[in-house]
Amino acid sequence: MFGWVHERIQKHRGSGVFVDSNLLLLWVVGRCDPQAIARFKRTRQFDADDFRVLHEFLGRFRQRFASSHVLTEVSNFLGQFAEPLRTDVFRQLRTELLWTEERTISARDAADDSAFESFGLTDAAICRICGEQLLLLTDDLRLARYAETRSISTLNFHHLRSLRGS
Repeated sequence: MFGWVHERIQKHRGSGVFVDSNLLLLWVVGRCDPQAIARFKRTRQFDADDFRVLHEFLGRFRQRFASSHVLTEVSNFLGQFAEPLRTDVFRQLRTELLWTEERTISARDAADDSAFESFGLTDAAICRICGEQLLLLTDDLRLARYAETRSISTLNFHHLRSLRGS
């Protein structure tokens, strides 16, 4: 494993990891039906191996975090599934909510963040919530680079993908 990846895991193992929308979506869909990952337009950039990497990675942390903004996005995307899988993914999301601590910031406060005009509401809220305490896990390279400039400890999921088989 890249040394800096291991260092970030060690630093945040106790405090937790904040999971961005696309990866939380991958997590929920993969927990429900790994074959659906490749069939769903919102997760088809991933595969079952990516889900396994995410599963192993998240297992290294005591706590997972998401914002109300991220959870709303994930719920809206899951609503695009057809039945009967739609009911199954919502049940899985309900289960995940038991294990995910929700952090809330008002839209007004997120809009006051310097990230708002470039990234929008959800990502501005993520930057405010993560601060220096939480590791941000995202697949959004642009957000990852920006977060790093703000001293937010960040890990781009594509780096974890590249470690498969290492």
